[in-house]
Amino acid sequence: MGFFETIALICPLSIEAKKSLSEIAKVIRVSKNHLLLEEGKICEYLYFVEKGCLRGFMNLDGSLVTYWFAIEGTFATSFGSFISRQISKESILTIEDCELIAIHYNDLSVLYSQYHEFETVGRIISQQYYLQLEERTYGLQFLSAKERYDQLVIAFPSLLQRVPLGHIASYLGISQETLSRIRAKF
Repeated sequence: MGFFETIALICPLSIEAKKSLSEIAKVIRVSKNHLLLEEGKICEYLYFVEKGCLRGFMNLDGSLVTYWFAIEGTFATSFGSFISRQISKESILTIEDCELIAIHYNDLSVLYSQYHEFETVGRIISQQYYLQLEERTYGLQFLSAKERYDQLVIAFPSLLQRVPLGHIASYLGISQETLSRIRAKF
């Protein structure tokens, strides 16, 4: 599902609001392994993935730990940095060639002030993000490695063919060896 269809499902927009959104939403095409955000910089954009796959990761003592993935039909940003206007602790990298819709923070703020619909859209996207974060935290604390893997396969079945297994293992909080053992049982 595309950007405008996804927004319309969240909250129907007036003709004027949709026109304003069209004016600020920029389509960008970036190649695989393009760094959209570097750790230590302020995240300026909210992205919607039309095509491709993104990876959010953090550098922990030289080890790159995958924090999240975003695929077609989903929003992505460094939420903490984007919302607080503070430097990001994470980086965002394209895993595949991507087509993204990018909305600058300042432009989104203007939409919020001009159109109530966008406050609703922003609230719902934030709520969805919070629920995903809560589910991920629960999984990391209370589920076994196999259960976390099973959840990933159910939620994002295409990721296993699109993302290097090292990134999958990192996201699940397990070693590549453990991931290989889990996968071998299937």
